[in-house]
Amino acid sequence: MEENVTPQPSTSPRSLHARIGTPVRFINRSRSRVKVLWLNYQGEQVLYSTLEPSHGRYDVNTYMTHPWIALEESTNAVMLLNFRKIYFPVAPEVRRIENENRDVYVRSEVVITPNGKAISDL
Repeated sequence: MEENVTPQPSTSPRSLHARIGTPVRFINRSRSRVKVLWLNYQGEQVLYSTLEPSHGRYDVNTYMTHPWIALEESTNAVMLLNFRKIYFPVAPEVRRIENENRDVYVRSEVVITPNGKAISDL
């Protein structure tokens, strides 16, 4: 995890609390390098990973109230995460492994695609 990239106004989306954890996989389906950023409790962008073009992936354990955004690395163009500008993780899917008598969490996949708008349009 790296330090903050850009402070955001207090009216912007921000993380609220860390109560319900959920595993997420970000997948870059664009032709550009993409920055994956978490919006912290103050709404500041925190760089977590930079994904390579086409099929770069990043797995993270996050929380349901923690918003994420993606920006094209060289232009800061806003990318779409599952067709949205801001991704809010969903409740984790739990599957039962009967023969091992245990539950496992299924990682949600978030596909990153181009949007073509600047960060100021967010």
